[in-house]
Amino acid sequence: MQPNLLFGLMIYNKKRNTMLISNKYISLLLISGLMFSCQEDESLNLKDFPNNQPSFTIEGSGNSSNMNLEAIYQQDRTLQLNGETRRTYTFAIQPSPEDAVVTFTPICTNIPTDKVELSATKIVIPAGSTEASVTVGLKDDDFSFAATTLPEMTYELGVVANVTGYKIAEMAYEAKVVIKKEAFTIVTFFDGANDNSATFERTVEGDKILDSAPISYKFKIKFDKVSNHDVKCMLNYEGIPEAYLDDITVSPEEITIPAGQLESEEITWSMSDKFVLSTEDAGVFEFKVKPTFISEEKNLSVSENKGNISLRTSKSVLNIKHAVEGFDDSYKDLDRSGWEVTDFVDFQTGANGANILDDNKNTYVYYNYNDIPGSFIVDMKNEQILKGIEFQYKFYFRYWYATKNISISTSSDRNAWVNHGNVSGLPAQEFHYIQFVKPVTARYIKVSIKGYHTGGVQLSSIKMFE
Repeated sequence: MQPNLLFGLMIYNKKRNTMLISNKYISLLLISGLMFSCQEDESLNLKDFPNNQPSFTIEGSGNSSNMNLEAIYQQDRTLQLNGETRRTYTFAIQPSPEDAVVTFTPICTNIPTDKVELSATKIVIPAGSTEASVTVGLKDDDFSFAATTLPEMTYELGVVANVTGYKIAEMAYEAKVVIKKEAFTIVTFFDGANDNSATFERTVEGDKILDSAPISYKFKIKFDKVSNHDVKCMLNYEGIPEAYLDDITVSPEEITIPAGQLESEEITWSMSDKFVLSTEDAGVFEFKVKPTFISEEKNLSVSENKGNISLRTSKSVLNIKHAVEGFDDSYKDLDRSGWEVTDFVDFQTGANGANILDDNKNTYVYYNYNDIPGSFIVDMKNEQILKGIEFQYKFYFRYWYATKNISISTSSDRNAWVNHGNVSGLPAQEFHYIQFVKPVTARYIKVSIKGYHTGGVQLSSIKMFE
């Protein structure tokens, strides 16, 4: 400790002949020494320390320096953005005792520089002020130049700010809008009734097909975007044996979607039904129609959900007929104990299946004429060998309320059903006897009522015969 610093702090005590030093001055001495030591040993440059941290935000971004936009192709091949490209960018600092100078340069990744507009390249933020704003955008907000770039592409539009000022870090500050453009693809698809599907029914008796309605289907081929070239379409088939391909007719014979159009004219697809005779058994034939395209347009794809037509033909071998005279004595009716009748479709609300399993003519289930067709299922609980079914109807006010048209299906598991055909032209009388041409083995019987004589159908009893 230097003597000159202690001299003014000494007090002479004459009585004790001693020197006293005040505690107050000792503290002052220690503080002075510390201050003297700090200034001597350290060098601080607080003026240049970058503690004024700027922010850079984009209009509409929620105070963020980044935004994302998407560019989607429209039907006419133009691009549509889901937001504006022209935005105001705000560079902000804390109030400063000196002017701050901000220079701006545009960001235009994958964008021609001559298509970008920047409102200012240099702005001075006066002392005490806090913001400098510029606008960046595409000239005329025109993004159409990107439409001819067919692959997926990312574009960046924004601005870089460099600043000099009091206690502001000298670095590049960036804010930008990122535009993600989808790849250009024309999605092709079929547009037909029933979600591009149809089911046809054929009943066969021996080598004779009993149905006369044609196997025919109408549809169009559509694009989600126009093509710059004519597109020809060839139809291909799955599930149709080669031997029957010549039985297919398509009108018009040549399918073309002209350049600039979104759909073909209506197409009629037809096929002879003789393929159902290729097997003796009942079954289902399933075909698919798929497209192949020929064009200079190279960006065609087929819709995953609508890229084919499903055509289904259900074949039933007629195995039932009306036994006009009833069953002979060799037919034995089965015990119906424990049986159930379920799955009433379009019968009177609250139809009770037990009413047709008893021998009471006054109990019945009612099938209103407005509800044609309707059906129900008989569960016999166990598999039975069946030769025929007896239906008994109710008489009311001079009429037998009998069906005119009936079809029968059988199953052993309620999943796989065998359609035994349809009997039409049944008379209005108390009993109908439906005979299986060939006996069947089944647990479940599905009865479909498809016609009536007067006012509806009132079924009072059903019996199964072996």
